[in-house]
Amino acid sequence: MDLVETLTQNLSGFSSETLIWINGIVSNATRAVGLYLVGILLVLELAKMFEKANSSNAGIVTLKMFQGLAFRISLGGLAVAMSSFVLHFILTIGIGLANLISRYAGAAFNVFALPSVEVPTDTLSIIGEMLSALLNPTEAVRRGILVLLLIVVGALVTLAAYVMVWVIVVLRFFQLYVMLAMMPIPMASFASEEHDHIGKNYIKRVLAYSFQPAVIMVVFGVYHFLSELTLDLTGLGNPLNVDMEVQFFQNLILAIVFIIVLWQTHKKSSELFGV
Repeated sequence: MDLVETLTQNLSGFSSETLIWINGIVSNATRAVGLYLVGILLVLELAKMFEKANSSNAGIVTLKMFQGLAFRISLGGLAVAMSSFVLHFILTIGIGLANLISRYAGAAFNVFALPSVEVPTDTLSIIGEMLSALLNPTEAVRRGILVLLLIVVGALVTLAAYVMVWVIVVLRFFQLYVMLAMMPIPMASFASEEHDHIGKNYIKRVLAYSFQPAVIMVVFGVYHFLSELTLDLTGLGNPLNVDMEVQFFQNLILAIVFIIVLWQTHKKSSELFGV
């Protein structure tokens, strides 16, 4: 899997047929309903304006009141009409951030890196280690098994991470298509100062999904550097040397944490916008 290509797809690139169908739903259904809701909110705002005038302004309706009402209704109508553009624009910003991160990432997205090995460099030390291994073959075999297990764990983590990324991507686009189809309806709330928090929260959720790929890339990069491992193969005949066991369990715990954090990337992205 090409992580960057997978995470930087737009709605058309992921499924153009779905996007065409969603655009038809917006044009023929939800946008019209959104405009109807703006009209309903206009009536409610008019009633509220006259009520306010009667209670605090001796029944006099001022031009300033009408200006505020006109601004709100214009904002609501514009938000409904431009809802699709707003979602695509936000998604483009998120993709741009992901591309900027990937440009300077280098090999940081490679979660399956073979451990580097530290061995003696002088001839006498090499001979000594070989003799130690021959005199205590059980210890040498045990360490060999641990090295093999580290490689297996790395491969399994890589497989699990890519499967999870694909699940996250599918779930994310599924949500974005649904949100695009229904977006004109909550955008109508901008026609009312009392209810505009509905539209603001909806946009925040769109922002959270749009910036999730960037969060995923950062999680991959952090895990890549934290999981870098150097195996010290000196002292093969010393059964009291448990450094390799410690490294094995450290990497195992780190792998579990990585998978958990990867699944929580939408939550982390939502926190960026106070959702």
